[in-house]
Amino acid sequence: RQRQMCIRDRGEGDASSSLSASDDFGSGTYDNRRPNIKITYLPNVPSTWVGSANDNNWNTAGNWDANATPTSNSNCIIPSGTCNIQTGGDCANLTVEAGAEFVIGDPGVTINVTGNYSDESGLTNVMGKLDITGTFDCTSGITIPGGGEIEVDGVSTIATGFGQFLEIGGGTFDANGNFNATGTTIHMDASSNIELAGTTNILGLLDETEGTVTYNGITQDVLADTYNNLVIKTSGTKTAQGNLNVGGNLTTEAAASCILDLSIYDLFITGNLTVGYRGGLDASDAACAVTFDGNSAVTHAGSYGSVLSSGQNLLTE
Repeated sequence: RQRQMCIRDRGEGDASSSLSASDDFGSGTYDNRRPNIKITYLPNVPSTWVGSANDNNWNTAGNWDANATPTSNSNCIIPSGTCNIQTGGDCANLTVEAGAEFVIGDPGVTINVTGNYSDESGLTNVMGKLDITGTFDCTSGITIPGGGEIEVDGVSTIATGFGQFLEIGGGTFDANGNFNATGTTIHMDASSNIELAGTTNILGLLDETEGTVTYNGITQDVLADTYNNLVIKTSGTKTAQGNLNVGGNLTTEAAASCILDLSIYDLFITGNLTVGYRGGLDASDAACAVTFDGNSAVTHAGSYGSVLSSGQNLLTE
């Protein structure tokens, strides 16, 4: 069914100008070269995965109840059962319903979600890439094996609940917006990554023994937590919000004005410290100190403050 909107052209302005209209349910266009032209509003009819073609192909029309290949304007639904996608594709909003498992089963496959992704107590398993322009809301389990990636431009929310987890087995969760994993258990292995570009982040129950957390926004707060590896990237100041414990390595990027500011807090580091930019580790406040606990190697472009090692002050500039 179509909705129509009548706009009368008064003959003013650029004769080649046009209008467009869109919302969560559809879109349309209007060209004013002729008067009394109507916008034809094309609704975004939800498409539900049925998998009738049995080929795991997102782009096979017969796999959807609407018998049409989804586009970037299509709102798609994954119902109960397993949907194992082996080819790339597009949609607007994507909803994984309770009892469903949405799998991107091929490392070379990308599903582009131009709207929002919602997992309503289903499961998400990404071996390829899930690229989300809007928000990511998940109330159940997420698995990202080696080579897999979830990238979210909007806010990422992983709700607290029984059985809720984020399992990153060598893949990457790339949060370009704020990241909230309050109460969520985050498992990582040695090659796993969480990349945080937002200004407000909550890491939940973070794996302290494996994986890497990267802060790559401009001006950010660095959460008081125990990390395995910690990386500070991109020009801008990242400010500690409490004591930082790094069981592995701490690296600040060799980019102009890429700075980890300890403020009044302490840094405890077991692994190696690499400071890429002169002044890239700001420990200048008299209240803060950097303490090594282990056989750490220090690669330094120059920072200000005291580094404490076995009770001795080491000036490092």
